[in-house]
Amino acid sequence: MKRINSVLFAAALALLVAAGCVSTKSQPAESIRPVLPKLKEYSLKLEIPETRRHFSASSGDLLPFLLRNTGTKSIDLVEWQVDETKNMHYYYRPYEGEMVEFDRKDPRWKEYLPDQSGPLRYNAFAISPYNRVFIDLPMPFIKQPGVYMIVGELLLTAVDVQTEVTVIEITK
Repeated sequence: MKRINSVLFAAALALLVAAGCVSTKSQPAESIRPVLPKLKEYSLKLEIPETRRHFSASSGDLLPFLLRNTGTKSIDLVEWQVDETKNMHYYYRPYEGEMVEFDRKDPRWKEYLPDQSGPLRYNAFAISPYNRVFIDLPMPFIKQPGVYMIVGELLLTAVDVQTEVTVIEITK
């Protein structure tokens, strides 16, 4: 009898624990992503290095961005994601003979946004003065030779950092 009671008790306890672990509500990823106040003082520069602006369709499909701290103080980016490609996106369009200003409302600028699905894993990233980090993003247009204009932008809420309009070339 004692054995039956202890089995029933263990089953009831397991059922209660399992019922308490199930959640019927799930939050969308956007609501989980932190929204932080803007940093007041920072000197970050985002660019495509001059030595890495010429590509061939067979050389690989990664577009390198360089984020540099040009200031004299360390900058803590607490919303930095472990998967570095999730920290930025870029816009691109064919170069038509003259530089144009970036306007995200202009439909000729196409956005490349890395996949933002999956778990959000953050790692506070401290970038020391005069230090830098490379972020490589895929180029979906690598098989289409030509000259393109690119504007990259960080996807962080604490800082507003974007590249200048930069020209790259893709050859066969």
